[in-house]
Amino acid sequence: MVQRQTPASRQDSAPAGSPRRARAAAMVLTRRTLLAAVLCNGVAHAAGSARPAAPLLAALRPGPLTPMLGAQQAPRVLAVYFDYHCPYCRAADGLLRPLAGRNPDLQILYREYPVLREDSELAARIALSAQLHGRFFEAHDRLMHLSGNFTGAVATQIARSLGLEPATFRHDMGDERVSAELRRNLDDAAALGIQATPTYVTAQGVHQGAVDLTQLQSMVDGA
Repeated sequence: MVQRQTPASRQDSAPAGSPRRARAAAMVLTRRTLLAAVLCNGVAHAAGSARPAAPLLAALRPGPLTPMLGAQQAPRVLAVYFDYHCPYCRAADGLLRPLAGRNPDLQILYREYPVLREDSELAARIALSAQLHGRFFEAHDRLMHLSGNFTGAVATQIARSLGLEPATFRHDMGDERVSAELRRNLDDAAALGIQATPTYVTAQGVHQGAVDLTQLQSMVDGA
């Protein structure tokens, strides 16, 4: 499990309204929200209720640009919050497709949560730009296997590997739909008190840290 950076741990020169400033605001929100739920490697239900708390429901509801794997209309949903710089996210990423394959009634949501480094947001925008072109998983796989910093040159390289025009691809990285998806992910993570990657969310609760396939299956069995 990799803890997210806090605003105090770095100098943030991002303009007001940017997703990086939103991350700073999210740090304040995490201490005020989810009063009716309990974070654990287990359950985050409202006390005394059989139904998931509202923040859980928001996290399990895909946005217009949220990448997803598995059934489109599924009774069980697993949301994965990840950062491309997170080694535990990389290790667990290869488990998600086998998990979807063995659970045809499961939908997996890929929630970009770029909080570990300054260039994490750039990587997330590369992936979501690819999503606009229907090529998310190809870009996602490339990003998961890249080492070093994410740069504009990486965006150009990935665009070309996908057969897309680099200038258009890089323009789409700044598309408002991409920014809206990132803001939504940060807001939902703040409401759930998420502080680390990877984090897995089901209707039963929030699970933070490294997992294996057996643990993932246990999570979705309870969803």
